[in-house]
Amino acid sequence: MYKFYTSLRLCTYSKHFSFRQLSPFHSSAPRSFCLSSTLKYNSSRPSDSLHSFKPLSHNKAAFLVNSKNVEILSTPVDFYEKLKHIILNAKTRVVLSSLYIGTSEVELIKTIHIALSNNKQLQVTILVDYLRGTRAEKNGKSTAYMLNKLIKKFGSQRIKALLYHTPDLSGLKKKIYPPRLNETVGVMHIKAYMADDNVILSGANLSHDYFTNRQDRYFLFSNTKEMCDYIADLVCSISKISYSITEYIKNKKTLKNKIQCSLTADCPSPHKRPIPFRVYANQVMTKFMEDWALKARDSKTSDKFFDLKNKPQLDALEYDSMVIPSLQMGPLGIYEDQEHTEALFQILNRHSSLMDNCRTDITSAYFNFADLHTNAILNSNGVFNVLIASPEANGFYNASGISKYIPHAYTMFEKQFLAKLENKKRLEKVKIFEYTRKDWTYHGKGMWCFMDSSEPALTILGSSNLGERSLKKDLEAQFTIITKSENFQQELHANNRENYEGWQVLRVYKSGGNSFDGYRHWDSIAKFNLKIRCCE
Repeated sequence: MYKFYTSLRLCTYSKHFSFRQLSPFHSSAPRSFCLSSTLKYNSSRPSDSLHSFKPLSHNKAAFLVNSKNVEILSTPVDFYEKLKHIILNAKTRVVLSSLYIGTSEVELIKTIHIALSNNKQLQVTILVDYLRGTRAEKNGKSTAYMLNKLIKKFGSQRIKALLYHTPDLSGLKKKIYPPRLNETVGVMHIKAYMADDNVILSGANLSHDYFTNRQDRYFLFSNTKEMCDYIADLVCSISKISYSITEYIKNKKTLKNKIQCSLTADCPSPHKRPIPFRVYANQVMTKFMEDWALKARDSKTSDKFFDLKNKPQLDALEYDSMVIPSLQMGPLGIYEDQEHTEALFQILNRHSSLMDNCRTDITSAYFNFADLHTNAILNSNGVFNVLIASPEANGFYNASGISKYIPHAYTMFEKQFLAKLENKKRLEKVKIFEYTRKDWTYHGKGMWCFMDSSEPALTILGSSNLGERSLKKDLEAQFTIITKSENFQQELHANNRENYEGWQVLRVYKSGGNSFDGYRHWDSIAKFNLKIRCCE
C-alpha cells in the first residue's frame, strides 16, 4: 500500500518571493537555478531552425494567420467576457464544442438567447458529450435540459444541440455502468468556441470554475475565416455521428426527465451496433481530414509560410504565423495528433542532438503523460520543464468518494517518473513544477518549443491532457501554432512565464531512498530575474 506524504508541502508564503531550488540530493544551501539552468541562449537563430517544423504540416490542414489577429487571454474572467462578446456580436453562425455546459451557467444561456433574438439570421450549433451532457447535476438539471429550452424557444432549425456517444460504451457496460463512472470509458473532449470568423481555442469547459478560478490557456483568433470554416466543418462532420436533441420530457409516472434524441438515417447506433458505427464514423472523419488536407496542399499553405525568401520581409508579411490542427479519435481509428506529436518529438530530438540549448516546456493538469511523451522526455538530450497541478490545485482535490484519491495517485506517478529520470541521468535537464495558488485549480495543457532561441517559435494548445486516455478513449483536437513574428514570440514567452507564477519546483526523489520525501523547493528564475507576487 502506498503511503503519500503530503503534510510536508511548503505552505508558508511571503508577500513577494523569488524562486530558489535546493539540490535534489542534499538539504544544504540552495543553489541558483534558471528555468533551463543548463542553457546558454544564443540571440540568433539558425536560418533553418523554423524550417525544420515544415514536416508537421505534411498532408494536414493548415492555415496562415496574422499574429496581430491573435490575442492571448490570461484569466478565466477574460475568457468568459470574450466568449460572451463574440457570441453577442455574431451575425451568421455560432459553433460551440465543449465536454459540457454547467447547469449554473444561466448567464451564458441567456447570452445565446439574446444573440438569437437580436439576429434572425443567426444559427447556433452546440456539441457536447452525450454521457456528460445528460448527467444530472445536484439541481436535477443537465446540459441537455438547458439546451432543450433554447430549442423550444427558437426551433431546431436555428439551434442544433448535438450529443456524441462513444462506441466503447456498449453491451453490458452500457447497462451496468452508472452516470459519472460511464464517462471514464470515453467522451467527446474537443473545446473550440467560434462565432462568425472569430474563435477561441482552449482546454476550458463551459462552467463556473472555468470562468472564475480554474486556470487554463485561451487564444482568441479574430478575422480568421478559413480556420473558422474548419471548426464549423469539424463540428458538422461530428454531427453526422452524433445524436440531435429533439425533445426533453418529464415522465409523468417517475417524474424524471428523459431526453428524446435521434441519429441521422445513415448512422448506426454507437452503443447498439458499435462495430458498424466505428466503420461509418471513420469514413466520415477521414473524408473530413482528407478534404482539408487537399485544400492546404492546393493552396500551398506550407510552402508559402516556410519559404525562406520571405524572412527579410517578415514585418511586411500579411501572414506571419501558421496554425496546424490535428485530431485524435482513438475509438474511431483516427490517430492524426499522435503521429503529429511523434513527428514533433523527432524534430526536437534531432535538434537537441546538434544544439545544446533546445528547450521544451510541456504542461498538463494531470501527471499521467502517455508513454509517447514520457519516453520522448527520457530519451532526448534536450531540456524539458514539466508544468503540472499540485494535488491542492487538482480539480479532484477534496472530492467525495474514490475521486479524492486521484491527486495522490498523480503524486505517486511523479515519484516514479523522477526515479526514471535519475536512472537516465536526466535530472539536471528535466525540471518538474507544480502549480500552487490558494483557492485556484489548474487545467492548462500544451507545449512551448524554444529550439535554439530565447523565445518560443512554436506552441501547442487544445483539449488533450496528453495522457493515454487522450490518445485512446476520447475525441480530441490540438492546434499547433508556428510563428515568424518576433513580437508574437515574445507574447508567447510572456504567456509561458505567466504559467510560472505560483509554481514550485518539485524534487521528491532521493537517490537510494525507498520513501517518498515530500520536499517542495522554491526555484529562482534567474533568466527572467522575476520577483513574482505570491498568489493568495
